[in-house]
Amino acid sequence: MAPEIPEDMKDILDDFLVETNEALGGLDQNFLDLESNPGDTGLLNEIFRTVHSIKGGAGFLGLEDLVRVAHSSENLLNMLRNGEMSVTAEVIDVVLESVDTIKALLGELQGVDRGELTIGGIVQKLDLMIQFAEEAGPPQNAPEEAQAVASTDSADADSAEPASDDEDDFFADAAADTATDAPATDTARAETASTTDTTPEPAPAPAC
Repeated sequence: MAPEIPEDMKDILDDFLVETNEALGGLDQNFLDLESNPGDTGLLNEIFRTVHSIKGGAGFLGLEDLVRVAHSSENLLNMLRNGEMSVTAEVIDVVLESVDTIKALLGELQGVDRGELTIGGIVQKLDLMIQFAEEAGPPQNAPEEAQAVASTDSADADSAEPASDDEDDFFADAAADTATDAPATDTARAETASTTDTTPEPAPAPAC
C-alpha cells in the first residue's frame, strides 16, 4: 500500500515522480552497456548517482520503503565503482531486481495496483552480497587504473552531494537558485566599505 502524502507535498511528489521515471529510463541502457563493458567506471558512477538521487528525494518525502531499497542498492554500487567487488552477471541481476522494485514502488505512488509488494527479499539479497564482498576483500583482478579513477570520481561525487542524504539534487538546485537571487549580505557590504580610503587628513600646522 502506498504511503499517505500530505496535501502540501503533492506537487513536490509529482515533480519527483517525473524526474525519477526519466532517470530510470536512462538506466536500462546503462545496464545493457555495463554487461558488455563491466569495467566502465563511468557507467557505474552514473548508475550510482541516479540511485543516490532517488534515495535523497524519497527521504525528503518520507517514502521509507523506497529509501531502504535505494540505500542498499547504493551501498552495493559504491563497492562496485570503487573496485571492491567484481561486476558479474549475478551482481548485475540483483541490482536490476532492486531497480525493478524501485519502479514498482513508484508505480504504487502513481496508483498502480501491484498486489502485495514487499521489499524484505531484495534488501536482504543486496545486504548479503555486500557482506560477502566485505569478508572476501577486494578482487585480485581489479585493474589498478580503474580503482584510481573510481576513487577520484568518488571524491568528486562526495564533494558535490547535498549536505543531507534527505535532499534530492532537484531540491538542492532550487535552493541554490534562491541563494543566487538573494541580495548582498552585510559581510559583503562591510568588505566593500573596508576598501574605502579612511586615512585622516593631516592636522593644520599651529600658528606662529
